[in-house]
Amino acid sequence: MNGFWVNKKTGLLYEDGNPVKQVIAADMGGEITPQLLVMHYTASGSAEGSIKHLTLKDAVYVSAHLCIDANGSVTQMVPFNRKAYHAGVSNYMGRTNCNDFSIGIEMVNWGFCGAEGAPRTWTGQQLEVTRCMQSKHKNGGPLGWWEKYTGVQVQVCTEVAAALHVAYNLSDIVGHDDISPGRKQDPGPAFPTAEFYASVLAAVETSKAPVEAPTFESGVLATLAEFETRLKRLENA
Repeated sequence: MNGFWVNKKTGLLYEDGNPVKQVIAADMGGEITPQLLVMHYTASGSAEGSIKHLTLKDAVYVSAHLCIDANGSVTQMVPFNRKAYHAGVSNYMGRTNCNDFSIGIEMVNWGFCGAEGAPRTWTGQQLEVTRCMQSKHKNGGPLGWWEKYTGVQVQVCTEVAAALHVAYNLSDIVGHDDISPGRKQDPGPAFPTAEFYASVLAAVETSKAPVEAPTFESGVLATLAEFETRLKRLENA
C-alpha cells in the first residue's frame, strides 16, 4: 500500500501503510465533520520550532492538524475528526468559525520577507534571493519578497490534500488569506495555488482509498483512543 490515505475511524494519516509522525497538540477541541481545507504557512524556517509552538500547552490557544516541512516530512498534531485552532476569526461563504468544520495544514515557510532591499524574515535573517520571489499579495499591499515553497513540499501537500478529499469529500480548499482577508496573508503569492488545485483534483481522480487499515506497528501511536489518553496525561501534568 503506497502513498497517503486517511483512516476515517481514527482521523489519522498514513503513508505507505504506516501512521505519519505524530506529536499531540495540547489545544484540541471536540469532534468535527471536515468540509474545508485551509492552507497556512508557519512564518518560520523550522519544522521543529513550529511543531513545538503548535503543540505547546500555554496561554496562546493555537494548533493545526498537520505540519509539512520543506523536505516533505509530515507531522500530525490533531486527528482530522477533531477541532484544531488554526483559523481564528474567519468566514467562509457566510459561515463563521471555520475551525468548526475545517482541516488546517501548516507548511514550513517564512512567508513575507520584506518590501525593501534584500529579503529578510521577520526575525531579521537574510535569505538568498534565489529562495524568494517578488510579488504583491492578491489582497493588496506592496511589492515584496516571499519565500518560495519547495517542490517536494508542494508535491507532498498535493498528495495529502487528495487523500483528505477522498476521505471527506471536501467542498473546497482555501488559503488563510481567503477566510481571514486583511488579517492573514498565508499561504501568500509564492504558493502555486492554481497548479496545486489542479494537481489535487487530478490526484483524486486516480486515487483509490484502501478499505482496511494497515497493521499497526508496535510503539506507534495509531488510534484516536491513544491520542486522547496521552492528551489527558498532558492536561494533568
